[in-house]
Amino acid sequence: MQLPTHEDMQLLIKAIENLKAEDNLIKDYIYPIALAFVSAVMGSLFGYYVVLKREKVEVEKEKIDATNKLLLEAIDCFHDLEAIKGNYLGKLTDNPAQRLACVPPILMHHRPSNPEFAGMFYLAKEASKIFSNRTFQETQDNFANIPRIKLVFENYNTALEMWKTRNELVLPVFEAIVSGNSATGVANVRFEDMVRPVGHAKIAQLVDLNEKVLSLTDDLLADFMKLMMELPKISEQLISKKIMGQYGQVFKPEFSPETQATVSKRVPVNQEALSRILGA
Repeated sequence: MQLPTHEDMQLLIKAIENLKAEDNLIKDYIYPIALAFVSAVMGSLFGYYVVLKREKVEVEKEKIDATNKLLLEAIDCFHDLEAIKGNYLGKLTDNPAQRLACVPPILMHHRPSNPEFAGMFYLAKEASKIFSNRTFQETQDNFANIPRIKLVFENYNTALEMWKTRNELVLPVFEAIVSGNSATGVANVRFEDMVRPVGHAKIAQLVDLNEKVLSLTDDLLADFMKLMMELPKISEQLISKKIMGQYGQVFKPEFSPETQATVSKRVPVNQEALSRILGA
């Protein structure tokens, strides 16, 4: 609906006021009715404009709230993964057996993540502003893509389940290894001595699970950091700067050099040694 301009309303009022110069019938009857009608129209249009403006402000505020809520959830997940990695940071070599033995059972007090995405659908509605001149793959990888964001949180929940499963499986195996090699701890046992108490198949199963969860944890730390760095920049392109100035900004997480080093530090496994264990 297009509202009348100020000039349009001025012309209409002037035309009505010109009626004053006409005879008494027009002056006494038509002029008051016309003036009342114009006043009513102007009041209705002004009220309509105020409602529209209020609704726009509320929509923009909801965008800010939803984005900040999602970012806070991402921070919680990131710190949980960072704490898990802290249990073995700096201890890994490229030896698959050593990597299994040096990662202890992890104390799991972390809750699954179930963020609310309803308030983030402004990304989908206005994605064309972000995705113009992008390839299909760039579009899929971009954090303006809601399925991409959801996948990160789903993978986080998968990682938690994998760590819990690992805990359940390694504890009795580690106890058996220690019992069969009482002169040394698990982390210092040779691969042959690890196999002897429980069998090769069990060790191969745990090595495979261990490598998958280590890799997924590293990937998720990088993904969450990227999400928290990119999403505020994307959102600021799609939210009114005036409203952000009045109501509040989109939260921008910052990462210390130590945190960035934790995320970037990855020790690749020796693929040849891994293949020998899994393929034997």
